[in-house]
Amino acid sequence: MRSLSSATASSDITVDRAAALREQAEIRSASQEFESILIRQMLQRMRDSSINPYREDTSSAYLALGDDQFAKIVSASGGFGFGQAMAEQLIRQIDQAKQLSDKP
Repeated sequence: MRSLSSATASSDITVDRAAALREQAEIRSASQEFESILIRQMLQRMRDSSINPYREDTSSAYLALGDDQFAKIVSASGGFGFGQAMAEQLIRQIDQAKQLSDKP
């Protein structure tokens, strides 16, 4: 009987751990996407500036596509670190909240 309850508890821990890992992966992905959006907006503001020599309307659509792709590549490779720092902070906060809610 003891081994059955031990196996059940072990499988519950495994399921909880798998759920936590999925949640962390989702947080990291969302944080990376958020950083990509920030980089894209930064590039857009730079291109909208009055000193930009590439302000022609015909090329703006192509530049926007290029900026979007560039922002995704930069954020996927670690970017400026905003996404990673944000993900780690959110994960720490979630872990602390779970620890507090588990206490009697």
